[in-house]
Amino acid sequence: MKNRAICAFSGCALFLLGSAGAMNLFLNPSFEDGAGAVTFSPSTEFGGAEAFVLTSPSSEITDWSWEQNSGGEAVWLRDNSDFFGSDGDHLLYLDTNEAIQWQDTGGNLNGGETYVFDYNFATWERSQDAAPGDPSSGTGTILLEYNYRDTIGDLQFGSFLVNIRPPANGDSGPGSLVWLTGSENLVIPADYGSDFLFAITTSGTGMLVDNLSLAGIPEPSAIIYVALGSIFVIGRRTRRRMA
Repeated sequence: MKNRAICAFSGCALFLLGSAGAMNLFLNPSFEDGAGAVTFSPSTEFGGAEAFVLTSPSSEITDWSWEQNSGGEAVWLRDNSDFFGSDGDHLLYLDTNEAIQWQDTGGNLNGGETYVFDYNFATWERSQDAAPGDPSSGTGTILLEYNYRDTIGDLQFGSFLVNIRPPANGDSGPGSLVWLTGSENLVIPADYGSDFLFAITTSGTGMLVDNLSLAGIPEPSAIIYVALGSIFVIGRRTRRRMA
């Protein structure tokens, strides 16, 4: 019985350590949900996927916004054929120098705290796989930028100085694109007051974006308190069974 209780605690503690603070702040991390009536249409520019070109400023994708910059476009894709090998049935395409944005409307971010940003990015040029011999999509980068109002209400701008470079995708066939899966720690400025706007900006080539996450890192003290509470509860249950 004692060994069983110890094993139960070990499993519980590992679960808590792995899950504490892991709540994704993005409500629509894989672009699966939309707002309003959206009609996807077959597109020869995106292989086996159907496409919907976002309007500017956009409100079609739940929890995300886009405003046209430098004449490019953002395209919401529905990929039932798994042509791109993405997460779920939907993903987002951004022309070079375009950005998708998320705002902390729920006031979940705290100044000075560290958050983990997980992502899937892939380089892609329109019509790249329309026929054999299409040119490589080349290389491009993703920059993580932000603006916010500080504690006295002044507007501040900055970036997390992350230059993420997904691998080039040449004439990759359906479902075989090389996706870059990674994670970055982002520290929110200490003077953050409100209206934090997080932007994922492309450069150099078109990009596919999917399966995003922004989650807080729990403080060590919080994990210790949760673990101690688990020990207390499991200990009481064990004593009752032995009595």
